[in-house]
Amino acid sequence: MFRADPVPLVIEWKITGATGGALSVDDPTNTPGTYGPVDLEGSQEFLFSCTGDVGSTETHTYALYTVGGGPVRSATVTASAKVLDKGLGTN
Repeated sequence: MFRADPVPLVIEWKITGATGGALSVDDPTNTPGTYGPVDLEGSQEFLFSCTGDVGSTETHTYALYTVGGGPVRSATVTASAKVLDKGLGTN
């Protein structure tokens, strides 16, 4: 149980000029779709896991790729949050 609720990160997109999309999260190989395929228009909510030490900064990178309809294009978002609480009953 956490004393503070995690704050969600919501990513929204609209892809044009492609037949589909693919989302990757924290993938150092830059491989399209390691998180999964996505619709041409949509959104996805993510919560930071708060697994780091209190006071540390947790960072995640989200990459959206086009699939089909021409060359692969991508857009990347990197988001960071400071870990404020480890939760009740944890060391």
